[in-house]
Amino acid sequence: MRILLVAIAFATTLAFAAALWQHTSASSIVCLAETASRESVHASVGIGAVVLVWLTVLLLALVFLAMLPAVLAVTVLDRLTDED
Repeated sequence: MRILLVAIAFATTLAFAAALWQHTSASSIVCLAETASRESVHASVGIGAVVLVWLTVLLLALVFLAMLPAVLAVTVLDRLTDED
């Protein structure tokens, strides 16, 4: 169970980094396109793209937060029922 929790935490961290880089690169290319065209082209990052990128991070964080109490509960119950 702890390995699963660590894997989800690692996946959440990687998804956050990927979303941050994707958002930064999209904003940079929009700025580059507008600057290179001398403001004759208007570009923007769509709200749908932003929602899809950050929704992944949010869902992974929710999975992590949902698994944390389960892992802690199993650990506590294991210690309480330990017959040493």
